[in-house]
Amino acid sequence: MRKLFAIFSIPGILMGISCDPIDPPVVLTVSSDVVNVNLVILTGEVVDEGGSAVTNRGFYWSTSPNPDSTDYYSENQSGLGVFMETVKNLFIGKKYYYRSYADNAEGKHLGEIKSFRIEVISSTGSIVDSRNARNYPTVAIKNQNWLSCNLSYIPAVSPSRRGSETSPHYYVYNYEGNTPSAASGTDNYLIYGVLYNWEAARTACPKGWHLPSDSEWDTLITYLGYYPADLMKETGTDLWSGDNARATNASGFNVRPGGFRRYFSDFASSFYSINQEAFFWSSSENGPLDASALSLSYTSSNVARYVYFKSNGLSVRCLQDTL
Repeated sequence: MRKLFAIFSIPGILMGISCDPIDPPVVLTVSSDVVNVNLVILTGEVVDEGGSAVTNRGFYWSTSPNPDSTDYYSENQSGLGVFMETVKNLFIGKKYYYRSYADNAEGKHLGEIKSFRIEVISSTGSIVDSRNARNYPTVAIKNQNWLSCNLSYIPAVSPSRRGSETSPHYYVYNYEGNTPSAASGTDNYLIYGVLYNWEAARTACPKGWHLPSDSEWDTLITYLGYYPADLMKETGTDLWSGDNARATNASGFNVRPGGFRRYFSDFASSFYSINQEAFFWSSSENGPLDASALSLSYTSSNVARYVYFKSNGLSVRCLQDTL
């Protein structure tokens, strides 16, 4: 860097005063990448160190429009180049403002203020099942399109004491007959849909839709962040037992606690957990007799993963095939 000096004299003394200007670094606020509802990656870049080496760089962020060192901040090494920061523990529905900064011995430079909003990116629609003209609401979350209610296709129905690991069985909670038209007139059918054993679940979805695998469920749950069940469960306590105050249904997934048909043995099975838990099959097998499933409970903000006998009766959420 070129330096300028003014030279002058006082009798008997030669003096020089530097006219070199203070030269702080130059830093850019580049971008924000919302990975999921609890995690955002901020990117900045030091493009010029100025008059001396950059000793510190990072970000300020806040819900106030002018974030500074009194708000949340990060320190991200030093020097020239691109740097990134992972920001966690954010709140859905909030707009956050952020900016980069860089320090050297001669001063601080602040990048442009930018913003991001934490929200679930979803959109609603509907499909018609050509098998029975049933209309189902749908919700597209991230890059997946889901049914936003439980499947209710019911070509047959069994009482809870009848079951199998290898042939399809269909159940309606607390219905112990074998007439589909009677089962489909019950409140539990209308509110919670059908409970399927795994063999029935594998082929129950409409054409163009399928039973999701573990990895497809994981895509949804990972996107929804730390407390996915709260964003998936229907709000209120009309259907859910106990305190359901943390449920927001921000995803529009509309989970209702339809319980399950639990297998013990023939003539010794029954229905359990309605108003307390929701259970959904995965297409991923664990072995010849069991397969993977998910559970959402009124007592938890998280989604649990279990392995169940294929003869159990669980709810089904269908996922649209990729094109």
